[in-house]
Amino acid sequence: MEYDYNQQLHRFAVAGSISSRPGHRLQHLQIGDMVDIKPWLACIMQVGWTCGKIINKDKNSGQVEVMYEHQKKVNTFWVHVDNYKEIAVFRTKYEYVDISLNLLNW
Repeated sequence: MEYDYNQQLHRFAVAGSISSRPGHRLQHLQIGDMVDIKPWLACIMQVGWTCGKIINKDKNSGQVEVMYEHQKKVNTFWVHVDNYKEIAVFRTKYEYVDISLNLLNW
């Protein structure tokens, strides 16, 4: 995935300063856990708080990959667990869970 530094400066930090360090919050999260996330769609538009399911964890950092549904399309979003603006404990930011999402069965 590519990001435009000039248009998406918020996506960048000093190399390795965040992405390669272990997480300090939400350390209990495991693959299969549900979380609240506020992802960026196509790197240009923030979706707003929604729920998603952790489908992958980086072994060398505090990053997790979360699967979520937006406008009936399944998407994934990598986020560092220390980023309180983009990931939270399940049902603390987004309370409505549409059973039709069927994320629990993925």
